[in-house]
Amino acid sequence: MTKKKFYEIQRLMWQKWEIFSRNDKTDATFCNCYIADVCLYWKYYATNRNRKEMGVPVHWPLKANAMHKLFKKDKKNWRKVDTAEAIEKAGKLNLVIAAQTKVGHGHVCVLMPGQAKSGKWKKPVPLSSNIEGKNMWNMAVSFFFREEPEYFVRINYEC
Repeated sequence: MTKKKFYEIQRLMWQKWEIFSRNDKTDATFCNCYIADVCLYWKYYATNRNRKEMGVPVHWPLKANAMHKLFKKDKKNWRKVDTAEAIEKAGKLNLVIAAQTKVGHGHVCVLMPGQAKSGKWKKPVPLSSNIEGKNMWNMAVSFFFREEPEYFVRINYEC
């Protein structure tokens, strides 16, 4: 996959969920929906496949806390990496997710190629695209999390 194709795919998915979240008048969350779409492109289901609507199985996105737990647990498909490796893997167009569990509602976002210097964390951090509260594209991950999240790279699959 070329860097241009990677950006095109990510941007299309991001725009879809950015529009939903901007126009939503409920307390729904959309970071998890965006990440579920991204994961599907990499042939991974971050969804609840047991849910049915009108008798039909529906792939409903897991909430951010559940996704974070899944990425930690599923060592066959995900590997936890440190910040430097997250930056490196995202730069090589691997799927890398930043995840954090919080009481009530955690957060997830996808990393993009590149890095920025975080004034808040006083170190280089990955770039990310984010849906939730601040819908922004290609910004330092420290802009979207109070504390540094955990990073997970998709393994055993190349897009």
